Amino acid sequence: MEIKKLQLSQPSPKQCIWELDNLGGKQSEQVAQAGHENVLRTSSCQPAAETVPMAQDQGLRTRQERFLDNIHPAAARRLWSSGKMNDQDKRLQHATRAKLAKFNTLRGKEVRPGGFWDVVVLTAADESQKVAYELEVSEKVSRKELPLGVRYEVFSDPPGAKIGNGGSTLYVLQRLDSMYGNALGKFRVLLIHAGGFSQRLPNASALGKIFTALPLCEPLYQMLELKLAMYVDFPSQMRPGVLVTCADDIEVYSISEEESVRFEKPGFTALAHPSPLSIGTTHGVFVLESNDKNACKEIEYISCLQFLHKPSIAKMRDMGAVCKKRGDCISLTDDTFVYTDSTYYVDHTTALRLLSLLKDIAPLRCEVDAYGDFLQALGPRATVAYTHDSANVHKREELLVEVRQKIFHHLRGTPLNVILLNNSKFYHMGSTTEYLFHLTQDPALRSELGLVSSAFSAHHSAGAPRGTAVSCVMHSVVEPSCSVAPGTVLEYCRLEARVTVGTGSILSGCWVARDLSVPDWVFMHSLCVTVNPHQQEARTGFVTVCFGIHDDLKRRVQGPAHMDELAFLGVSLEKCLPHLGMDIVKFSGDCTLWNACLFPVCADLRSSFTLSLDLLQAVLKGSTFTSPSTTKLMSMQEALQWKKKVSESYSVIVDKLEDDWHIKEAELVELKYAFGSDEAFQKVNVSYRTEKGLSLLHLCCVCGGSKAHIRTLILKGLRPSRLTRNGFTALHLAAYKDSAELVTALLHGGSDVQQVGYGALTALHIATVAGHHEAVDILLQHGANVNLQDAVFFTPLHIAAYHGHEQVARLLLKFGADGNVSGEVGDRPLHLAAAKGFLGVVKLLLGEGSKTDVNALDNEDHVPLHLCSRFGHHEIVHFLLMGNFEAQPHSVNIYGDTPLHL
Repeated sequence: MEIKKLQLSQPSPKQCIWELDNLGGKQSEQVAQAGHENVLRTSSCQPAAETVPMAQDQGLRTRQERFLDNIHPAAARRLWSSGKMNDQDKRLQHATRAKLAKFNTLRGKEVRPGGFWDVVVLTAADESQKVAYELEVSEKVSRKELPLGVRYEVFSDPPGAKIGNGGSTLYVLQRLDSMYGNALGKFRVLLIHAGGFSQRLPNASALGKIFTALPLCEPLYQMLELKLAMYVDFPSQMRPGVLVTCADDIEVYSISEEESVRFEKPGFTALAHPSPLSIGTTHGVFVLESNDKNACKEIEYISCLQFLHKPSIAKMRDMGAVCKKRGDCISLTDDTFVYTDSTYYVDHTTALRLLSLLKDIAPLRCEVDAYGDFLQALGPRATVAYTHDSANVHKREELLVEVRQKIFHHLRGTPLNVILLNNSKFYHMGSTTEYLFHLTQDPALRSELGLVSSAFSAHHSAGAPRGTAVSCVMHSVVEPSCSVAPGTVLEYCRLEARVTVGTGSILSGCWVARDLSVPDWVFMHSLCVTVNPHQQEARTGFVTVCFGIHDDLKRRVQGPAHMDELAFLGVSLEKCLPHLGMDIVKFSGDCTLWNACLFPVCADLRSSFTLSLDLLQAVLKGSTFTSPSTTKLMSMQEALQWKKKVSESYSVIVDKLEDDWHIKEAELVELKYAFGSDEAFQKVNVSYRTEKGLSLLHLCCVCGGSKAHIRTLILKGLRPSRLTRNGFTALHLAAYKDSAELVTALLHGGSDVQQVGYGALTALHIATVAGHHEAVDILLQHGANVNLQDAVFFTPLHIAAYHGHEQVARLLLKFGADGNVSGEVGDRPLHLAAAKGFLGVVKLLLGEGSKTDVNALDNEDHVPLHLCSRFGHHEIVHFLLMGNFEAQPHSVNIYGDTPLHL
């Protein structure tokens, strides 16, 4: 992955491209028979009615029905039923809105002990995704979008083989035990599995499913907030332990005011939802003790005899999993149904048993399912037979049977308690079809959550009659002359005049030029990337990937000779070649659409979208797409690898520098001895390199070398320009260490003070990141370019302003730093200092003789006064308004907001 940029506020239509991150089910389609209450964007979570005539597209329903075939037939039938909300639906809506309201009172507030989760854990697929998630959560906390006083943790899977969400669960428990020890026995932990690259919902690939935006509240809810809101009542009714859930599902339920969902029994306790038998084939199903004679209530506690993982309908019947409806409290019309799984709780004692299990099966080298592999071992009827079942395994591995058997024997006899939530629904949003359906077609979820058609956007939203599709526009700017068809989702987009977008499409992070027409049923997603990130000619680019909504990005074929088996935009990829102007498609990995290098990299966001739309239209219309022969083509996989986000950038840089700093202990002892003794130093092998590519010049900076060592090594032929594998020269490392002696020696020995490394960073950028005044001074005196921009167009002054390094900022200004240079989203150093609340830096930037423009506009027409007002930095607001700077308090951004509005 590549340099990322700091998120100053809620992702904006234009900034969003720089706020993407790395990084990646169950298919559930429960759609209520409830009517649909349309809502209009407001400043709270309470919906308001909107009424607009229905779209006059007579062919719309046919396309909707074709779309719904990809969801579930039962869901489609229920969608088109047009009755008023019944009592169950009203209770469900009321209960869900109450949870949202309760959670909103906790956002940005310190939670009382026992009133909320002690620890919230997100899992990540790898270390880079972990860094991204940590920064996302940190920014949310700083913006007061999450409850305060909670330990938010992110843990990545260990490197190596995929271990599945079950393996992740075990390693999370190990990390928590290591961090908190005995104190963990008093904690209530929420564990959200959020790792992976979301190939079935690619607009969630960069940021992660747990940060998927939802058309709800201002600032916008993401899945993380919604999960916390839906579980807001659980911690106070829960003994210490862990609640395990996934990032891409939503559970809503209602119970009477006298009841509560209690997690207090030993073992596992799972939530269960009444579902049609057809839904049970794609979920876990509980075989329960008989309770036919008991009166039906909205919540019931019962023991589970056996857990079935994605069983056939015949097996459900044979094993006694099929239940008969006992009353009106069941939220289904079917006479027979099954109870399916979603979330489960493990008490602390059982969590310790799982830790013991990990010791027995570590290191894991196969995928373990936290549901199928754990829960099938529970209950009095559980047998070892399931350990040989590979029907629901993505990749059959010989080790899996052995691991499953160890799991079975460790957990055998552990109770499986079930909480029946009879008036509840489970929604899954793990694919493009599910995502479109629930946000634009599903009246039940929209009504229950109060989802709106236009959220946090400059867009006029037209409503639609109950039961018909709507468009969904989130955090976007849409000109009034544009047309966005029902059934389509826009997020973080900008649409210029007279743009039309067809039905059933997803646009994410796109800037669409005027008069363009986007067809039906397509997916288009723009990302900002760094081209040649480790080379001197590193540059910023933009790529827009496009697929058909129904394209299978994960389908793998044996090789390029089998391209005809891959469908791109519904057309055989082999047949697409002449229309794409290609003889052959290159792949950045396995032969999948995910790895197909099809998409051109452009210099700006708008051109990127336009060029990819031309490519798309060429395939759909049978014309020929042409682009300059020098155009670089990129795959979705590569776009994610090299995308950028400001909020991660300088933390990632520090991590990579520290990684270069980390030398194996035995090796470090030898190196320190060599640099500590003239006799030993004369015997060292000058061509020596560490595994990470560090030469002895680099190691001088790490292991206590001196200027004499630097001179000797350069005289013996070592090149100061050599980069480590992480992309740094010895001068970068010396500047990071703040060693004036080594920085000077390297410069005198021929180091290029302007040489860029990782992320187009010079040593001056690095010294500024670290806040090292002396190193900055030496570099500037040796001619370092004070206004050189890195891969995200930040100068050293931008970096000093963001980090609040006052002394460094003063020095940079002394050497001619320009306070009016624009960053990648038009942000000047003054924007950054005002947003972060660094009054001292603001005063420096506007000091006597300064040419800094106090009313400079970023790409969303924010002046610095907007940003300090938005984040409550009252001293800066007062300074800007009361000084002789002519700051404009009535300046309007593209959303129509003045600083007073914010």
